[in-house]
Amino acid sequence: MKIKKLNRAKLNDMINNVNQEPAINVIKFYAETCPMCINLRDYYVDISRKFSKINFCVFDMSRGQGIEDEIGFYGTPTICMVKTGENHEITVMDDPENPSDHTWYKSAEIIKFIRDNKD
Repeated sequence: MKIKKLNRAKLNDMINNVNQEPAINVIKFYAETCPMCINLRDYYVDISRKFSKINFCVFDMSRGQGIEDEIGFYGTPTICMVKTGENHEITVMDDPENPSDHTWYKSAEIIKFIRDNKD
């Protein structure tokens, strides 16, 4: 599955449910200067291959001042699920209890978050 890079306008449309078809979107918020974000990249690609009916996206935080307050998170990396369409919902993944020193989130935690929230 190809991971789509979102610009601020597309992210705004998604989180505000503007002209959106029903879909499940998982977004990784990242910063190019964040080592954990960079380390998480390959794991995120691998996870995206496990869920063919879910859109996987990334958003570079240098392009989105204030988005943390709008969605309700602090820091990168952050994983968020946005359901668009009639059942619009935004769910931010909780910080891990035992974060990885390498990637912050562990792959199994991200997969569980997606499975628990996709329906």
